[in-house]
Amino acid sequence: MVRKTSPLRSRGAPRSAKAPAKALKPYKVPPAYRGKSGGKAMAIPADAPKPSFFALKARKLARGSTEEPLAIAKHLWLKIKVYGKGGENNLHAHLNQDHSFVVLDGKARFHGPRGETRVLKRNDGILLPAGSYYWFESVGKEPLVLLRVGALADADTPDLRVMPDGSGKVRRTADTVFVSPDVVYREDWYE
Repeated sequence: MVRKTSPLRSRGAPRSAKAPAKALKPYKVPPAYRGKSGGKAMAIPADAPKPSFFALKARKLARGSTEEPLAIAKHLWLKIKVYGKGGENNLHAHLNQDHSFVVLDGKARFHGPRGETRVLKRNDGILLPAGSYYWFESVGKEPLVLLRVGALADADTPDLRVMPDGSGKVRRTADTVFVSPDVVYREDWYE
C-alpha cells in the first residue's frame, strides 16, 4: 500500500521539495559568522530555503516493512525503513541515484551481483553509486531499521529501479510513505 501521508508518526507529512517558498525577512549574518577577518556581512535572500529538522524514530515490526520520508530536497532525501523479516530480495539497481544505507538497529546482509556479501550491523553502512546492483535481507534477531539516503544525478529524471533483465519501473518517489500489506507492528520503537 502506498500513501502520501504517514500513519507512523504524529508530526505530519514531510514537506515536498516542490512546496512554494515563503518570503523570509532579510537576515544579516552575525559578526561571529563573518570569519576571522570580520568581512562584510551578507544579506540572506528572502527566498533562501530553510533547513529541515527530523528525528530518527520508527515503530518496530514483527512482520512486513515500512518506509517513511524524513527530509526531502530537490536532489537529496532521507528515509527511515523498517523490516520485520526479509528485505529487498530482488537484485536491482537505480540508474539515476547514488544512495546509501546505514544500519540503525538489527543486522542486514547485502549482496552484490558477483557473489559479494557483507553483514552490516548497527552503525555500519554501504554506498551504492548509480548503477550498482544489490539486494539485502534482514539477518538479525531484532527488526532491521535502516537510514536510506538517496541523491538524484538529474532531478528532472525519475528514479528508475532496473532489474538484471533490463526491465525497470519507477517504484516509489522521494515523498512516498510505504506500508506493506502484511505489516504487523510491535509495541516498541526505534529512537
